[in-house]
Amino acid sequence: MVDFSPGPIKNTGNALDVALHQPNDFFVVQTPEGPQYTRAGNFSINAKGELTSMDGMPVLGDGGGITISGPGALINPDGSVNVDGTPVGKLRVVRFEDTSSLMPVGNSRFKTGEGAAAPPNVEAEVIPQSLEMANLSVVSTVVDLMSTNRAFDLYTRMATSIDQVNQSAISQVGRRNS
Repeated sequence: MVDFSPGPIKNTGNALDVALHQPNDFFVVQTPEGPQYTRAGNFSINAKGELTSMDGMPVLGDGGGITISGPGALINPDGSVNVDGTPVGKLRVVRFEDTSSLMPVGNSRFKTGEGAAAPPNVEAEVIPQSLEMANLSVVSTVVDLMSTNRAFDLYTRMATSIDQVNQSAISQVGRRNS
């Protein structure tokens, strides 16, 4: 199960980086399998001038793909994309009321299950020049791993002890009948 709780936001200073403000919002990217969804907002521009996700998939805007011609691209807090002050598109952002229907595809993309309704578009609320970091704490993860390891060790010892008691009981029963 994927934990969709939001992670901390880090300012990167990169004009094409954006973090989503709402926890159930996702950017829409076009893949050969159809639209898919991501919270990863570290975008770039490919050789064709298309705004793309980190894995090279075109990022969709309200009117389809977003093409950036020329330097000076900037993504605004409302999701609009400008090149030298001229609007060239607006990021398409969707909101899932229930993220449990999302299935992971690769490292940072998700798709909906068969027959699931398309999520509704919402007004983009993004944090420009920032990225959402991982929503886990290394310290708490290590503590959880250590606790799990200790519990496994305890259960293994308990199973060994039960096995020894069973072997002893079997040998005692065998001696009395002889």
